[in-house]
Amino acid sequence: MIKTMISIAMASLIAASGVAVAAVCPVRVGELAQYVEPKQIYDDLKALDLTKSEYETVKEFEARVRESLNHDTVSTSHLLRATYFPEHLTYVAEREEFIVEKYAWANLGVGWDDVFGGWGVYDGKQLSKNPWGIEEVSSLTPVQGVGLLSEEEIVGTYTASNAMGATVQVTEIERNVYAVFDRPGRDSWKCELKSGQLDTCSVRLGVKRENARSLKDGLSVGILARPKPPFAATGTRTWKPTIQDPRDVTAHYNVIVADILCAVLTRPDGRIVKTIDAHR
Repeated sequence: MIKTMISIAMASLIAASGVAVAAVCPVRVGELAQYVEPKQIYDDLKALDLTKSEYETVKEFEARVRESLNHDTVSTSHLLRATYFPEHLTYVAEREEFIVEKYAWANLGVGWDDVFGGWGVYDGKQLSKNPWGIEEVSSLTPVQGVGLLSEEEIVGTYTASNAMGATVQVTEIERNVYAVFDRPGRDSWKCELKSGQLDTCSVRLGVKRENARSLKDGLSVGILARPKPPFAATGTRTWKPTIQDPRDVTAHYNVIVADILCAVLTRPDGRIVKTIDAHR
């Protein structure tokens, strides 16, 4: 009964938060982009913690869930800084335009199944099912989600050996990947054309030839998104070292859960030159 009441509270919160979602991208070409760092938004949202404590009553939990809707970070959209991949822009000199594949703004790998799969390590705890209340995602499930930034540091080294007696110096790496997740779904972006050998979702960006080279090198990208329950989710994946790749990697996926409204491309002066709507 308690679990049912908690589920109802979460469902009410999701419905309430969904009402204000814009149908189109609320920023325009020519406007000044106001990027925010994913870590800042993720940390703010995770601090709200929509997990019921064993020490609070259902009524107390429901009140806290409702109160979270008024939090400044929840009640607005955020232009999240993302990673730009210039190799996915191709200039067509005859038409004075770039063909921009979606991988220019959405090409950073994320282990979605390590966050929303049927089992995994969440906040350092091994659980049999993800606790976020989101439809289970496998490694093959297409999602409307974008990897934003990846940071890593070397935290140690050690010597390891295999069964054949070969030894290798192993580097221990701690990686933090920040991402934004909307929902499972195949049609992620409103494309203007398909391009390349893989018929990749792409858009056009008109640029004079004399400005094309410097613009391609100087673009930045962002994802405009509005938080929704459960606001923040996390998962962990590890890669053990081998002789061929002597790295011991632990990746932490720090995911902002939000309605993704659009992607933006921004020139070096901070002005938006292109918006790409997400499928709603």
